Amino acid sequence: MIGVKKKYALIGITSLIVLIVITVFSVFFGSKSINLSMVAKTLEQGSFQTLNQSIVLKRIIRTLFGVLCGGVLGISGVLMQAVTRNPLADPSILGVNNGAAFFIVCGLTFFQIHSLKEYILFSLLGSLVAFGGVLLIVTSAGRQASPIFFILSGMSVSVLFSSGVTILMLLDQYAADQFRYWQLGSLGSASKQTTIILAIVFLLGLLISLNLTPALNALALGESFSVSLGANPRVIRIASSLVGVILCAFATAFAGPIGFIGLLATHLARLVVGSSYFELILFSPLFGAILLPLADTIGRILGAPGEINVGVMTALIGAPTLIYLARKGEQH
Repeated sequence: MIGVKKKYALIGITSLIVLIVITVFSVFFGSKSINLSMVAKTLEQGSFQTLNQSIVLKRIIRTLFGVLCGGVLGISGVLMQAVTRNPLADPSILGVNNGAAFFIVCGLTFFQIHSLKEYILFSLLGSLVAFGGVLLIVTSAGRQASPIFFILSGMSVSVLFSSGVTILMLLDQYAADQFRYWQLGSLGSASKQTTIILAIVFLLGLLISLNLTPALNALALGESFSVSLGANPRVIRIASSLVGVILCAFATAFAGPIGFIGLLATHLARLVVGSSYFELILFSPLFGAILLPLADTIGRILGAPGEINVGVMTALIGAPTLIYLARKGEQH
């Protein structure tokens, strides 16, 4: 046991060092590189009036926001996989992102939403409806759903909402203009306000998820076993689903539909710490916090003087990974 604890501690320390390196890398490199003296001078003066000072502040906020967003999506990915008992589950694959996108377009089209609160509300509603639709399809099948059936159900719901988004954008130019940039997924809209809100959401989500881990571990061993331990499988699934969807909804409202981070972070965590949900809840957000800023920074460097949206970068990495994992699962 001590050896296992030492192993996890070593992995955690190493991951934190990597996270710090990626954070520094994200601040200093991008479409416009900045140097250490520029950052030090800006922080020392506490002034952000010049162009360079504004760039430093924006880059720091964007990096912190990316770390938190990756962490939130990492936790959401673990909870989605726990609820569906599907190692391929991810908020984007299960239609949650497109559900949020569809409701936001509805808000833009019919209610002309513009405030952050309105984006959060419509994103939350869309995420809940989309995930509820996937669960409804699976339960109506009347049999034990395979991982591939879950994925197909999620893709069906995702395509349905995506089609709705396309129709509404064709009918309303205002919605199309407002939605187009957000749709690709980007950390460019990060602000102090959204970063603070996401930090609170992340901490609350992490604490609640850690408290759910004993029940999730029992549920993973079978419903009858979890019932014998005094747990209620239905309540566990509902609570975990709500937390996972709410976390994803906040990230989607702020940054757009960024896919595959939950899938990649959770599978990376499984490779290094196993299948215990306590360790997965701790390490998945850590790996998500590494992956998302890294993808964002690479997108800014490759797309200079503009940028390649982080949603595009994660899709380029995540789609082949999903195919590989699905093929590997079918072989086993």
